[in-house]
This record gives sequence, structure tokens and C-alpha cells, in this order.
Amino acid sequence: LQEERKSLPVYAYRKQIIESVKRNPTTIIVGETGSGKTTQIAQYLHESGFFRWDSQRHVIRSEGVIGITQPRRVAAITVAKRVAEERGAVLGDEVGYCVRFDDCTSANTYIKFITDGMLLREAMVDSALSQ
Repeated sequence: LQEERKSLPVYAYRKQIIESVKRNPTTIIVGETGSGKTTQIAQYLHESGFFRWDSQRHVIRSEGVIGITQPRRVAAITVAKRVAEERGAVLGDEVGYCVRFDDCTSANTYIKFITDGMLLREAMVDSALSQ
């Protein structure tokens, strides 16, 4: 699995992406389909120390939630399931999704896949996207 992750095109840019996100609270990344941006970037951010854990494996947030948009609900749910599997996590705990009429997240969620419409709804409630 690690070799497969390293073979994705986005792997070569992981340090630059992490530095950009550290400098800019909102970062938009565009890349080719299949480059790994959807499944890997959030994991790179997590692995770089954006989140800390207490002794009971509860997330202590240091930078908020990493949100990844998907154009359709099925895509958001499917990718969330895949990333949860890659991380060995239970879907809805550390990795989750939020689509219309279905919020599969918890207080421990640090990677959240959402539809474009749900991002718009969150921006209307919190225009600074503080989470």
C-alpha cells in the first residue's frame, strides 16, 4: 500500500502542499484525475502533524477539519470509505463524509469529504470556514 501511495503523481509535491497549507488557511489544489489529490493530500496533512491524539486516541484538533469536496454524493461517500480503509479507521470516526441528508462524521473526524453543495452551505453558516 505504501509503494502504491508513493507511485501517485501528487507524492512528489507533498512537502510543497504541506507548506502551502501551513501558510494559507484555505488552499485550493487542482490536479489531473488519478493523481492522488483526493485520497492522499488529506492523509499527508494528517501525517505531517496537523492533528494530535490524546492517550485515549481522541483527536485534539490543532488546525480544524480537512475538507475535501466532491461533485456528487456517491463520490464523497465512496472516497471517504476508501480513505478510512487506507487509514484503518472506522468510517464516521476519524474519516467521514457529509452529503445532503446524511452526515457521517463525529467529534473525532479530521478528514471530511463533502459535496460542493454542503461546502456552500457551511460557507453560508461560517463565511470564514473556521473549522
